[in-house]
Amino acid sequence: MEEMVQKYSLLIHNNGSATYHSGTYSSTPDLTLSKGITQYGDIKWSVIHDDLKSPHDGIVIEIGDRLREEKREVFDWRRFDWDMYKRFYNTGFESFVRGVDE
Repeated sequence: MEEMVQKYSLLIHNNGSATYHSGTYSSTPDLTLSKGITQYGDIKWSVIHDDLKSPHDGIVIEIGDRLREEKREVFDWRRFDWDMYKRFYNTGFESFVRGVDE
């Protein structure tokens, strides 16, 4: 496993918490590996102790707090002022054409 992690530059997210429990025995057989997700921000790895009907705990990975911002301008076409648009467009377009001709 160590060779594979090094060969492919993988990141191990486990924090040492046990992921398997059976009676009094606990171990960490479940590894969480990734590559390339650190660009999205900090990564938080944790186990959940919900009853999953399995001796394995669930694993939760929270990836980053960096959200890609997409600015979208949305028009309410029913309330759009077409007369004002025409006035603005005609005035702006005439100024643009005059600037190109000069």
